Amino acid sequence: MEHFVILANFTQQGVEKIKESPTRLEGAKKAFAAFGAEMKHFFLTTGQYDMVVIVEAPDTAAVAKA
Repeated sequence: MEHFVILANFTQQGVEKIKESPTRLEGAKKAFAAFGAEMKHFFLTTGQYDMVVIVEAPDTAAVAKA
């Protein structure tokens, strides 16, 4: 299994629904799992990106699909 670092930003809709973030995070974990990947870490950040996600997956295709 390979590790992937994903840098991401909230969309405007994500910012507007920020209180739903814990539920959405669980949904993202399930989405990764459906493609054989596992979300290992999730960090909120300051600066250019809003979050950093560390994922373990069999290949880049699994990450892209999730």
